[in-house]
Amino acid sequence: MHGEGFEPTEHSHVSALNACSRLSDLRKGKQIHGRIYVGCLGRNVFVSNALIDMYAKCGEIDRARWLFDRTINKNVVSWNSLIAGYLKNGQPRKCIDLFQEMQVAGFKPDDVTVSNALGGYCQIGLVEEASKVFSMIKIKDKVCWTTMIVGYVVHGKAILLGVDNDLLVCSALVDMYCKCGITKDASVVFDMMPSRNVVSWNAMIRSYEQNGQDLEALAIYKNVARTVET
Repeated sequence: MHGEGFEPTEHSHVSALNACSRLSDLRKGKQIHGRIYVGCLGRNVFVSNALIDMYAKCGEIDRARWLFDRTINKNVVSWNSLIAGYLKNGQPRKCIDLFQEMQVAGFKPDDVTVSNALGGYCQIGLVEEASKVFSMIKIKDKVCWTTMIVGYVVHGKAILLGVDNDLLVCSALVDMYCKCGITKDASVVFDMMPSRNVVSWNAMIRSYEQNGQDLEALAIYKNVARTVET
């Protein structure tokens, strides 16, 4: 583009920065930032958000915060980019602090904001606070459920959510226990499920097989075949 005499627009910069974020290419991201500075596009909120996101995803969270503090017309995406950045960079306390700061500033968190805040609360063991945040999420996907479940499990409060009959939640819990090698607990959850799906069946078979419990794996496999036949 430069070679043909064209100057990149804000949309070009944002797309290029998003690519750098996905590739974790900090060097190229900094080069683009330099062009943005020269082109005086730094005050554009969409460009600023893309820069914040790029630096956060590339591990330079302090630089992302510096840009965030200097962004004039912040929007929800601005806050989300840095909140997610703190969580990704292992700073859950700052993630939560910014989540609270966002609300004090008069911004309404969306499901993306709340999902990241949920992860922050769970990481530092504030399970009760996480539960309150969890209730704020309008559309709870598997990631949200699993984050909440892991938070409870890690802190000794498994299945206090009152969702032990939910197929999606139970399947996620079985899968998590199996991946952690805790076959006994996975089996307990599996046995209490009112119905089962492919994820839960496969997780149990794989877990038994990986833990050298071949007879149990075959027994589960036979149960699957029997269920299909009926």
